[in-house]
Amino acid sequence: MRGAGLSGTQLKGIALCSMLADHLAALVLAFWIRSAGLPKESGWHLFYRILRAAGRPAFPIYAFLLVEGFRHTRAPRRYLARLTAFALISEIPYDLAYRNRPADRAGQNIFFTLAIGLAVLLLLEHFRERPLLRAASLAGGCLAAMLLRTEYDMFGVLLITVFHLLREEPLRRTLAVAPLLMYETWNLWCAGLAALIPIGWYNGERGKARRPLFFYWFYPVHLFLLYLLRRLVLRL
Repeated sequence: MRGAGLSGTQLKGIALCSMLADHLAALVLAFWIRSAGLPKESGWHLFYRILRAAGRPAFPIYAFLLVEGFRHTRAPRRYLARLTAFALISEIPYDLAYRNRPADRAGQNIFFTLAIGLAVLLLLEHFRERPLLRAASLAGGCLAAMLLRTEYDMFGVLLITVFHLLREEPLRRTLAVAPLLMYETWNLWCAGLAALIPIGWYNGERGKARRPLFFYWFYPVHLFLLYLLRRLVLRL
């Protein structure tokens, strides 16, 4: 009998819709607003802010699901290899979408953050009885994310680590996660905290996914399509 609450697949669907709303705002609407010279009092600016707020829960949910995937996978190294592969696949669409060029060092896509976070989890488990090496592993992951300029950089790695270390303590997890989302403005921070609601409804089940790689491929494909929309349709 299917348990109450949200499955992992359903959480992925929520995160995907949240991410899409955020990217529509950041990669299409923001460019159009600037090109049109619309005043800040216009309804389009309000619509932009609503979409950006709707996008804040995406990464916390993905970070939580990464930890769940790590806990249940039988092949964590293959999991890491898959994330790394999609980080490389996604980089050109990411640079095109954000910088209008196929290669740019200003920032790296979210798969790099997830891959670094997963690598940290692997090291934390490997050095379970050696606290100094565990601390060094976390510090190294945070430094790598900052040097590579990945999305959410060290905050993303710390968020993944908190979800892992406090996975059996929901209240402490919530209290620890909240400060890690404070790099946003207060209203976007509140929107990011909203991710804890569907996460709290997670029923521990994977759920049915007919095409398991769909959620991986969606990221680079939708970035490229948003880039084409902006360039070919809006001429921006």
